[in-house]
Amino acid sequence: MVVDDDPTTATVVKAVLTIHGFDVITASSGRECLDKVKDIKPDLILLDIMMPSMDGWETLRKLKEDKITDTLSVAMLTVKEDIGEAPELRDVVSDYITKPFSKADLIERVKKLMA
Repeated sequence: MVVDDDPTTATVVKAVLTIHGFDVITASSGRECLDKVKDIKPDLILLDIMMPSMDGWETLRKLKEDKITDTLSVAMLTVKEDIGEAPELRDVVSDYITKPFSKADLIERVKKLMA
C-alpha cells in the first residue's frame, strides 16, 4: 500500500512497483489508509510523513495501537532528511525511503522489505 497525499508520487510509486510484479493499492490520506488497511491487510505500507489532517506519524501510531494492524510492516516515505518527530515510533519503522528516490533504489528496498 502506498499512502501519499501527492497523487503524482502515489501514481509513480504504484506504476514502478506494478511493473515489477507487486500488487499495489493507494490511499491519499492517513484516514483512508486506516479505513482500507483492515480489509486489505497489505504486506507493506509505504507511508508519507507530511500529510494534512493526519500525518504519517499519527497514522503509524494508530496502526500500531490496533491489534489487527500492529504487526504490519511500514516504511516511511519522506522528503525529510531529518525525520525528527515521534522518536518512540522510530523503532517500529522498517525503513525510511527519502524522496526523491531512484526507481532502482525503490525496487531494491521494497524487495528487501518483502523478503
